[in-house]
Amino acid sequence: MEQYIQGQSRDLVDRAYTRLVSTMFTTLEKIAQSDPKYTDIILLENYAAFQNRIDDLMYTVPSEEIPFQLGLSRTDLRKVIKSSLSQVDRSINMMYRRLQKTLSSEELLPPLWDKCKKEFLEKYESFVQTAAKIYPNEPMPPVSELRDLLASS
Repeated sequence: MEQYIQGQSRDLVDRAYTRLVSTMFTTLEKIAQSDPKYTDIILLENYAAFQNRIDDLMYTVPSEEIPFQLGLSRTDLRKVIKSSLSQVDRSINMMYRRLQKTLSSEELLPPLWDKCKKEFLEKYESFVQTAAKIYPNEPMPPVSELRDLLASS
């Protein structure tokens, strides 16, 4: 599609990308909801893939060109943030209950949960830093907000 930009409006191509990516995320969410037991896992894994694709592109594509890559526009970033972080407190509590239910040893729960929280915060902090480089001036929920949320769980 990028080759068709010449002589065309960038806006026209961006709208086509947005429609395509919106369909992709809508389909992903429908697929994830088909099995309520694993909805969060399916979505998180696919959103993590989105993030990892951005990190991979940073090594091969100049950061100012990444927002023009398929599925990586500012609109896509906003959708990922909104869908991933909406009701994050509820998702965190659900993950904790699942972990609690799955573990047979109560003494393993606190250190494992602390490790999960630490890893999540590190990944999110890395994501925020990467996104700030690629999408300057794009509002992102601060790491401190998630840190406070996780501290209360």
